[in-house]
Amino acid sequence: LSDEKYPPADAYMALLYFRGSLVRENLFKALELANRSNGKDDPLGMYVLALLYFDGRVVDKDEIRGRKLMKEASIAGRPEAQLWIGDRFREEGNLKEARQAYQRCQDRLKTCQARLTLMA
Repeated sequence: LSDEKYPPADAYMALLYFRGSLVRENLFKALELANRSNGKDDPLGMYVLALLYFDGRVVDKDEIRGRKLMKEASIAGRPEAQLWIGDRFREEGNLKEARQAYQRCQDRLKTCQARLTLMA
């Protein structure tokens, strides 16, 4: 489906290339596919693109742009982005915002449920 430029498939393949899961890590391919899916407003594509901006190996590291994309992915309902944002808020000591981020994704990610339990 990615060969047919189907945005969710592009985004999923971008994540696989970013992580080196099931395919050999290829950050340039991850960037190409994440950009293509993000252009169609796919939340997973936004998430992968944010990771690439935080990583800084194939694009200039840009934490401001990365955080903006991660926030957009979170608002669009991507649970990995919600978890990531919750972790950042927790690291920054903003437990109220962290708890809210974890609550948004608790039904979809067991990791979010576990973090909420630890914060209780």
